Amino acid sequence: MSRPLDNIQHKPDKFDATTESRAMFSTSNIQRTQPIRPRDQMNWPTGTQNGGTITGTTYQGGTGERYQAARPKDGIDRPTDSLDSTTINRSTYQGGTGERYQAARPKDGIDRPTDSLDSTTINRSTYQGGTGERYQAARPKDGIDRPTDSLDSTTINRSTYQGGTGERYQAARPKDGIDRPTDSLDSTTINRSTYQGGTGERYQAARPKDGIDRPTDSLDSTTINRSTYQGGTGERYQAARPKDGIDRPTDSLDSTTINRSTYQGGTGERYQAARPKDGVIVH
Repeated sequence: MSRPLDNIQHKPDKFDATTESRAMFSTSNIQRTQPIRPRDQMNWPTGTQNGGTITGTTYQGGTGERYQAARPKDGIDRPTDSLDSTTINRSTYQGGTGERYQAARPKDGIDRPTDSLDSTTINRSTYQGGTGERYQAARPKDGIDRPTDSLDSTTINRSTYQGGTGERYQAARPKDGIDRPTDSLDSTTINRSTYQGGTGERYQAARPKDGIDRPTDSLDSTTINRSTYQGGTGERYQAARPKDGIDRPTDSLDSTTINRSTYQGGTGERYQAARPKDGVIVH
C-alpha cells in the first residue's frame, strides 16, 4: 500500500497583511479642543458657624431633689410550731418480713435415650462410590472458508482521481465606498452656548424662634412606695429541722439465697460421647 502524493500547489510568496482600512486611515494627529472648566458661582459664607442650641443655653446642669428611700416593715404572720414530718405510711407500716413459700425445683421428666446415635443415611448405604460412564469429548472441525489471497486496498476514488489542479478565479477585494469626513468635530453644545453662568436670586434663610413652653421647676422624683415604706427589718422565726422517725435495722444483711443453700455444686450425669464409624467405601 502506497500513500498518494500531495497535489496542492503551495505559494512561496509571503502573505500580505495590509488592508484597505490600514492603508486609508493611517496614523495622524487630529486637532482637539482644549476643555474649559466654568467658574464656581456659589456664594460661600466666610463667617464662623454658631453651634449653640436652645437646650444648651437654657439647661446649665445641676442636681434635683430626691427623698430618702425607706423599706416597709414585714407584716407576714409566721407559725412557731415545728413541722410534723410523720406520714400515714410511716405510722402504719413499721417494717418486718412477709410470708413466702419455700422454692422447690421440679424433677426432670424427660425420657432420655441410652442407645448410641446411628449416623448412617440412605445416601451412604445406597451409593458406595465408583465411576460413571462418559463419552469422550471431540471438538468439531472449523467449516469457515477463509480466503488466501491478499487484500486489495485500491478504491474508486484513488483509481478515478489521479490529482491535478482545478481552475479558480483570482480573489479581488472591493474598494471601500464610505465617505468619511475630514473636518474636526465641534464639541460645542446648546447648553454651553446659552447658559454662560451667573448667580440666581435666593431669599435669605431665617430660623424660626422656639415656641415651646418649658417648665422651670425642678422635677419631683418622690413616689408613693418611697413615701409609704420607710424601711426596717421584719421578724423571722428560727428554722428547726424535724427528727428522723425511721426505724433503721442494726443487724447485718443476710446474703444467703435458696439457690446457694440448695445447690452446693458438683458434677451431673452425662452419657459418654460415641462417634459413629465411617461407612464410606473409598476406592
